Amino acid sequence: MQKAILFLLGTLLLNLSAQDKFNYFIDFENRIKDTALLINRADTDSVRRNSAEYLWTQLAQVLEEPGSFNYAFDSLRSRTVSIVMPQDEKFKLFTFNAVLKNGKFIHYGILQYKLKRKQFGVALMKDTSFAFTKTVLDDQLFPDEWFGALYYQTKALKHWCRKTKYILLGFDGADASINRKVIDVLTFTKEGPKFGYEMFREGDWDPDNEYRVVMEANGEVYQTLRFLEIGKTSSIIMDQLKPSYPEVAGDVRYNIPNGEYDVYELNRKGRYMRLNAKDYDFGQGDGQITPVYAEPVEE
Repeated sequence: MQKAILFLLGTLLLNLSAQDKFNYFIDFENRIKDTALLINRADTDSVRRNSAEYLWTQLAQVLEEPGSFNYAFDSLRSRTVSIVMPQDEKFKLFTFNAVLKNGKFIHYGILQYKLKRKQFGVALMKDTSFAFTKTVLDDQLFPDEWFGALYYQTKALKHWCRKTKYILLGFDGADASINRKVIDVLTFTKEGPKFGYEMFREGDWDPDNEYRVVMEANGEVYQTLRFLEIGKTSSIIMDQLKPSYPEVAGDVRYNIPNGEYDVYELNRKGRYMRLNAKDYDFGQGDGQITPVYAEPVEE
């Protein structure tokens, strides 16, 4: 009987503690919601940036609290923050941006990820996309070197002899003249989480693997970038971009979709190969679609 009473008391205290923590997260959302709205609505850039920095640092502190991984933060999601989580629930990735009066985007990110023994880590992600050069396509980046984007889709790639890689699809408003769509990769290493992995090629003719894909276009056009939902595929479909007229070729401010699409298809070596959508099997052929769980072939 005494053991039963102690068990009931322990359960009651645990439930009360869980409810207190739940209320703590609700209180945080209520306190921060006005700040979240100021990020893109304030009259001055200084208020927008200060509000974004405040949300960034305060949310990072809250994500250190036990129980935060299982809390949805729906109030923040509905206002400002994008939250993506893969199907295996290895991590939650929080991203948002401040849009300055001149149209420039500054991104903020926090990665919350599971460790062993029911522990988890939190990494603040610092945006470096404003200093974009083509060399970023060939670099693996730590969170404090992150090429900023607002992520809206993620998918896990699991190979039997390799660590899981998480493909991230995101949007970067960049500035008033251009916007970008970004394909990045998140991996977890002994050194910690890293962004980028050498697995993207422009075609069979391309001898080099790039670590990420950045597509730039006119700031007023919409670019398609999403996973294809055909069975358990991991292919990615995107707009083909071309200059609006020949004389501006090479100036990304004039890139627009041309009405056709390309597809990044995952091959059996674990590489994404780019091909014209006209050459991709959407099920109209023999039905042999590249699966997410393809066994890589040794190179």
